[in-house]
Amino acid sequence: MRRHWAVAALLACVAPLLVAFAWQAGLASLGDDSASYLVLAQALAGSNPAVAPWVGYHTHFPPLFPLLLVLTGGAWDTRLAHAAVALLAAAAMLLAYRFALRETGRRDAAFVLVAAFALCPTAWISAKGILSEPMYLCASLACLIYFQARLEEGRGTPRHWLAFGLLLAATVLTRVVGATLVAALVLHLLVQAIRTRKLPHWRDLALAFVPSLLLVGIWLALKPIALQDSYQRVSSGMANSWLTATALMAEVSVKSIFDGWLATFNADAQVGMAARIVAAVAGLLGLAGMALRLARNRLDAWYVAISLAVVFGWVFSEDNTRRLLYPLLPLLLLYAGEAVAWLLGRAGLAVHAPRGVGVAALILALVVAPAMVLVASKALDREPVLPGHGPRYSDITEYYTTINVDRSRAIAARHATVLAGLEALQKATPPGARVMWMRPEYVALLGRRDGAAWYYRWDEKRLAREVRDARVDYLIVARLFKTDLTGRSGDPFATLNPVSSYSRPVMSLTNPATGGTEFVLLRVDRRALDAAAGG
Repeated sequence: MRRHWAVAALLACVAPLLVAFAWQAGLASLGDDSASYLVLAQALAGSNPAVAPWVGYHTHFPPLFPLLLVLTGGAWDTRLAHAAVALLAAAAMLLAYRFALRETGRRDAAFVLVAAFALCPTAWISAKGILSEPMYLCASLACLIYFQARLEEGRGTPRHWLAFGLLLAATVLTRVVGATLVAALVLHLLVQAIRTRKLPHWRDLALAFVPSLLLVGIWLALKPIALQDSYQRVSSGMANSWLTATALMAEVSVKSIFDGWLATFNADAQVGMAARIVAAVAGLLGLAGMALRLARNRLDAWYVAISLAVVFGWVFSEDNTRRLLYPLLPLLLLYAGEAVAWLLGRAGLAVHAPRGVGVAALILALVVAPAMVLVASKALDREPVLPGHGPRYSDITEYYTTINVDRSRAIAARHATVLAGLEALQKATPPGARVMWMRPEYVALLGRRDGAAWYYRWDEKRLAREVRDARVDYLIVARLFKTDLTGRSGDPFATLNPVSSYSRPVMSLTNPATGGTEFVLLRVDRRALDAAAGG
């Protein structure tokens, strides 16, 4: 351990800071997938019957991260869930160090990689939500490290291949995109077979691939399925968009990836030209280093290349793209450093390569420093968004992903207000009350009440009949909203006037940053409802 004192000291500082940064009661955002993972975790544990009707809408997420939440107590205590994610983020840094050390043979180079990674805002923001990205980064790096150490030179035993197969299965069961590592292994072995004119032993192939196929198959066979599969819906919609508007989708995808890459280093894509240039150069160097490793048929390079192709095809918002790039960042930073060393070698300056890589890392650190200072200063903000309610500005992910302070406070307040309203259902409604909203799983998860689904396609008359037939006691109208369970979107406040004929407000929460009403809880009047619903 003495030989690795620098990284040990770094992680001894970073790990508790990550836990302190992430530690909080409640969710960090209404816009991410934290609720989905908690719904799955509580359903797997059987601890909250109210989530059971809605769990099938979230089983497109693999089960390993929800199982971890159950085992750590995070399924019931969000503080423990946040701490588990933070510790996984710290563990990922240690694994990145290990991978870089084996690749470069230099402790200083591996340390610079981890320091650069830890200085990126995304390394902290990605630990804020109750999300699977840090666990996925750990699983994928563990896979690559094991392959690098035991199997890459063709000297692996059946036991080694089985252990690798189990690590590969863990990666796929953490995130669906882990299938890119399976595809990368296929391509790596195919190229290797072509170059050596020797096929891998069938037994080794079986031990590598069968655990993933078997365990994923068991999950697919056992998991509950809802009427709507959101992955299938989004995938078909994405494919249709690519087929009907290829050029536009390509343009949007490139912009989304670059914005997500900028946000990786700056928390937000709205930055100055210097930051944009440095991020662009870092990205190009990373791609160049990846190409060099692809030429050497390295498994990790195939994995990154296929993952980037998936990110290109799966067009999402800036912040979602930043999340997708986070598990690739340590590898891309390593590739960028290798590209700098290669360029200096080509210029006859190989002896100066370590110094050149250090200078490049220093430039990157200077560029990301202002964003990290802003993230740190916001993390120290302990002001509650609403007096008497839990969420603080610093508890909300969106507070960090927008640089402009006033705008970030307004966005964070919107999320915090709606989350506070959902949590307040436990006090504002009696036990056994039934509450209708577009996302009833949030009602069950945060409000501990039976939820009923509200769909945007319903007209005024249909809505009244559904409220009556489902024996709904309360309705929620919130300014910040997600799509309904069929993936449709709409304006929730447009329904406020129609439902006002048979309901009255019992709780209304205002965004303190904008002064606008964000959350309204309405109590249903049965007599008025019967008149509105008609026959």
